[in-house]
Amino acid sequence: MINAWEDETPPRAAALRMEAAQAIFFLTRIPLKIADGARLPPLSQAARAFALAGALVGLIAGVCGSVAFHLGLGSFVAGAIALAAGIIATGALHEDGLADMADGFWGGHTIPRKLAIMRDSRIGSYGVLALGLSLLIRAGLLATIVERGGGICLILLMMGAGAASRALMVPLMAHLPAARPDGLSASAGVPEKRVVTQALVLGGGLALVLFWAGAGLFAGLLALILAAAAAYGVSRLALHHIGGQTGDVCGALSVLSEMAALAGLVMLLAAN
Repeated sequence: MINAWEDETPPRAAALRMEAAQAIFFLTRIPLKIADGARLPPLSQAARAFALAGALVGLIAGVCGSVAFHLGLGSFVAGAIALAAGIIATGALHEDGLADMADGFWGGHTIPRKLAIMRDSRIGSYGVLALGLSLLIRAGLLATIVERGGGICLILLMMGAGAASRALMVPLMAHLPAARPDGLSASAGVPEKRVVTQALVLGGGLALVLFWAGAGLFAGLLALILAAAAAYGVSRLALHHIGGQTGDVCGALSVLSEMAALAGLVMLLAAN
């Protein structure tokens, strides 16, 4: 729980705390306590702290998976439990975005129709397939990590992947226009260039340190490259299909870039 804004807190430190709190509020379902009178900053400003929220989710998920592994439940069950814990911590926010994006992009023939499908709460065949495959692949990757690297390795790599994938949402928000004027993405605002830079430096730096500690420098660099490539691919798809981005696209980007990062880490873990 966070009790924000003590009188003796330096203004800049207090601002950073509130940006982190806003990022956690927006990207997770983790309960926070904010002091009376404290005001959360705009999301476009708090985006610089998205990596911290992602790392926190990764920490929770990694610890749950590590405990399961050390209780003797096996690597695949431990990986599945880690994945489930992360989904619970975020309220399946990003997975919902992935399913909606898949349904909309490949279920509609015009931009208005694609956007209408993405807003529909029902899930279609494309969404089911995208969601099911992503869960299966990520559970397998996490199982391989915990089997080859152990519980601490799982925690470090999940924290790093969470930080990198959330940071990569920020340039998408800044460089692609909102596809609809009344959506979540439009209301979030456009991060300034310096916020994008700070988000990427924080997310990339934090992820690289964690990846390096858990799997080595080359594995960490490969993971970051693949995560960035996945994020770029999602942005190009969004531009092609709907001419911009939505909250669902941001969520899908987070899932796919995290999966790409984990795949890069597993490649070199498996080679060792």
